[in-house]
Amino acid sequence: MSGLPMNREDDDGFSAPSSGHGVNYLKWTAGNPWVDRNGSEVSSRLLATSVSELVRRWEDGRPISIFDRPLPNPDELNSKIPESEWELGLDGKPRPPCLTSSARPGSKIP
Repeated sequence: MSGLPMNREDDDGFSAPSSGHGVNYLKWTAGNPWVDRNGSEVSSRLLATSVSELVRRWEDGRPISIFDRPLPNPDELNSKIPESEWELGLDGKPRPPCLTSSARPGSKIP
């Protein structure tokens, strides 16, 4: 989509091997526990040390992250994308592709 400030992420990085720098990405989905990139359940308590906001657009089941500051209004971005291009949500209805999201780096709580 031209005219929209986006950074295409062809891979969300979740399945990539660990960087070896002590970083482990966690994933959560409704009805499932927190898991690491290997699919192992996270058994430690974690503490979010900061929160970063971004706008995420979903296209072909993949995220496109928008980090521009100030963050664009997701409703304005959605209005530029024809509803016929929107993906279906879990309820089978078209869902707006752009939404505000957050990233939360964390630390293990002893």
